[in-house]
Amino acid sequence: MQADIIITNHALLCTDMFHQYQYLPSYDKVIIDEAHHFEETASKRYGLKLDYVHMLYALNQIGSSTSDSWLGQVLYDYAEMTDTALLQRWDDHFEKAKHEIDDLFRLLFQYVLEKNKYDQSLSDIGRIQYRLQAADETETKWKRIKEMVNRLSTLLHELCNDLVSLQQIDLDGQTETQLQNHKSILESFYDNLQELFLKTDDTSVVKWVEIEAKGAKNAVYMYSEPIDMSQLLSKEFFEVKHSVILTSATLTMNNSFSFMKKRLGIPENRLESKMIPSPFSYKDQVQLLIPNDFPDIRYGNQDAFIEASTEAILSLAEITSGRMLVLFTSYDMLKKAYYLLRDAIVDQAYMLIAQGITSGSRSRLKKNFQSFDKAILLGTSSFWEGVDIPGEDLSCLVIVRLPFEAPGHPLFEAKSEKLKQEGKNAFFDLSLPNAVIRFKQGFGRLIRTQHDRGIVFVCDARIMKSRYGTFFTKSIPEVSTYYDTTTKVLEKARQWF
Repeated sequence: MQADIIITNHALLCTDMFHQYQYLPSYDKVIIDEAHHFEETASKRYGLKLDYVHMLYALNQIGSSTSDSWLGQVLYDYAEMTDTALLQRWDDHFEKAKHEIDDLFRLLFQYVLEKNKYDQSLSDIGRIQYRLQAADETETKWKRIKEMVNRLSTLLHELCNDLVSLQQIDLDGQTETQLQNHKSILESFYDNLQELFLKTDDTSVVKWVEIEAKGAKNAVYMYSEPIDMSQLLSKEFFEVKHSVILTSATLTMNNSFSFMKKRLGIPENRLESKMIPSPFSYKDQVQLLIPNDFPDIRYGNQDAFIEASTEAILSLAEITSGRMLVLFTSYDMLKKAYYLLRDAIVDQAYMLIAQGITSGSRSRLKKNFQSFDKAILLGTSSFWEGVDIPGEDLSCLVIVRLPFEAPGHPLFEAKSEKLKQEGKNAFFDLSLPNAVIRFKQGFGRLIRTQHDRGIVFVCDARIMKSRYGTFFTKSIPEVSTYYDTTTKVLEKARQWF
């Protein structure tokens, strides 16, 4: 509260913005770094998330009257002052709520699996995603789900009342605060259930369910997010602050800030913008290589495309002695490429590390990659940015596909529908700008210092063949580009190194 400057992250900034409880002291000037993420984080913080593990964990933190958890400890400290009937009531509601949570999420799992059995499209982290739309949820099973939600909501309401009754004991200040916190969490679960399942008239939000098809039968995640954050951000943030500075290496597309201005709802009359040249000499430090003879994935040649990509990766690895980061747009494609590479690498010549297959966090995988002389790191989603591997540890970046978002993602689908209703082009107004910004982030993984040197190999020839390809090439720094057969492109890489 006494600080002149507070350093925080997007998540806490947005949580503070959209909640009545004030997490941060009042401020009227703010600098937001990596500002291309601001809208996405704001959307998540304004939206809702509900999952089995979180709900069960929160309940178990409180515990039953006989457990070693918070409630058991309170009863131990205030044994002579507690009401036996209240404790029996709490335990009954507590056990029933746990059973209802388990049954609800198991039924949701089955519901999504059955709804999606003809369309096993996966997110980039391997989950099945299903968009909830009131008009489509008319089956008997969905009615059972809503009945379960009603029963669970009633139980959560009763548990909150039980905690209020517990306040009749003269609790000390710390225990009283803990009780209020537990009660607030249970109330938020109640509110979220109402919003996600029972409120069907709000067309400004999109709701969806994600399941891990091969995971536990209650591995279910519920989400709700606004379709358009621009008006909210404009009204709640930009219009009420004295000064907001947004910085990022990826705020422009085709040398224009227009996409980001619309996306964030920035008032035009208060905006000043500036593009600052890079300190790196990309023409001397980078070669952009694109083969023109890969199988075209659009015509059902995915397996052939992946095989061609893995062959190119191995040929490049010989030239660069590994030291290669390979970026994928889908976990499914990464997995297929991993097993092809694993079988093709002779005598363990290269250490193969893959997100989602090799165990460990992103930072752990990066450290493992840097600890081996000859390594190939395969990544998706989070590896497109925020991974810093300077120097000779990284000499080659492979971008397998241009990073267009999966058209089946519920939020993307809802945003596309809204743009079409407004008479706009969903591809040029949403899909392409997002892909270009993502591409710039991926491209930026290679050159991290003025002494770095390497090649960027793009397997996807749409960057040269399609009418929108120039949006990608004009949005990255000017570099030497070679577009030819795989053989000639690889020979160019060999000569350059």
